Order: sequence, then C-alpha cells, then structure tokens
Amino acid sequence: MVAAVLAAAMSSFDSFMHSVATLYQTDVHNRFWPHTTERCRLLLARIVTAALGCFGTGMALYMAAAGVLSLWDTFLAIVGAVAGVLAGRMKSRH
Repeated sequence: MVAAVLAAAMSSFDSFMHSVATLYQTDVHNRFWPHTTERCRLLLARIVTAALGCFGTGMALYMAAAGVLSLWDTFLAIVGAVAGVLAGRMKSRH
C-alpha cells in the first residue's frame, strides 16, 4: 500500500517537472531564441527537469532539517509570497 502511494506521488511530481520544463522551453526560451535546434531544445528540457528535481530534493531536505511541522502551511506561505508578486505583474500589463 505504501508503495502505491509513493508511486502515485512520484508520477504526479514527474508530470509536474516535465510540464514546467516544456512550459519554460516553449513559452520563455523560444520567445527570446526562436531559431534553436531541436537538439538544443531537448537538452534544455532535460536541464530544466534535472534542476527542478534537484531543487525539490533540496527543499525536502531543508524542510526535514528545519523541523517543518506543517507542509501545507509552509506551501501556502510560499505561494502567498510568490502569487502576490505575479498578480501585481499581471495587473501592470493591462
């Protein structure tokens, strides 16, 4: 049963990492460097995926070492700090 829960969590996180790598590559990188080769795009997607994996692992180790009691409260604090900046950025565009 524990293996099934871990497999589901890993599958969801894997999909998230690939989605973010694709989003960055198509929406950000191709906007500024539209004439890159397919090989360069694949390498970039792999680098972004690896960087996200390292970041997620680092954050998990930090939270374990810092003694975070509520992952949900920490998540909401981080999203609150980031979302406010993004909302202000989006409002200034219109």
